[in-house]
Amino acid sequence: MNKVILKTRKSLERGYTTFSITKMMLDRECLSTVKKRFMYRITKGGEQKSEIKVRTLKDRKINLEQFTFRVKGAMKIEEEIIKYCHSLKISLHWAKEIPNDNKNIKAL
Repeated sequence: MNKVILKTRKSLERGYTTFSITKMMLDRECLSTVKKRFMYRITKGGEQKSEIKVRTLKDRKINLEQFTFRVKGAMKIEEEIIKYCHSLKISLHWAKEIPNDNKNIKAL
């Protein structure tokens, strides 16, 4: 089973636009979910900081593995600043147990 969900949100009052894509795949071994999100906000001023966050999680009790990657930043175009946040979240919910990492590594 494969399922794809596309969402778009806009707010003229707050000045932001969000696009998100979610893909879910189910097979005998696991349910995998991939979420991509892109958010943009237009402001007249502010800071132009950048940050990158990476997070991984393995929970053997509920057979769950997660990987999250998020990038935040801003760019200046003329007098306006466009702030953005891009994120990627991958979740694997295994049917039995989390496979051993060493068995899955293949030589390139």
